[in-house]
Amino acid sequence: MLYHSDYGNIKPSNILFMQHKKLYLYRGVILNWYDGDTLTADVDLGFKIHAKVRIRLVRINSWEINHESTYRRRFARHARMFAVKHFPVGSEILISSKRKDRYGRWLAEVEYEGINISDFLMDSGEKGFERYEG
Repeated sequence: MLYHSDYGNIKPSNILFMQHKKLYLYRGVILNWYDGDTLTADVDLGFKIHAKVRIRLVRINSWEINHESTYRRRFARHARMFAVKHFPVGSEILISSKRKDRYGRWLAEVEYEGINISDFLMDSGEKGFERYEG
């Protein structure tokens, strides 16, 4: 059960609403970035149980690292380096999971020090990031 002292300003009256909406919140640590929109994290599931989980950021798309186009590969590496610069390996994050995608990654909203990572990357205007509504 979530307590408001654990997750900032979440009021106890909102906890039932959050459980009803099937919103799951987890603490985690970034282990690595695959590209600009996919990371691997060590997620604390509670009761001293941890899982290494691949997470796909929602609402944002980054070009693929292994794309056939040299142009896109270059900006995909740039997007990954930009993400690593602002959200480095070892950073503690808060994960709000949604569901799994067809590749087995968890689709999630991820926050770092109160900053939504997807919003930050999109608002940065850096090349290699696109808005994604899929």
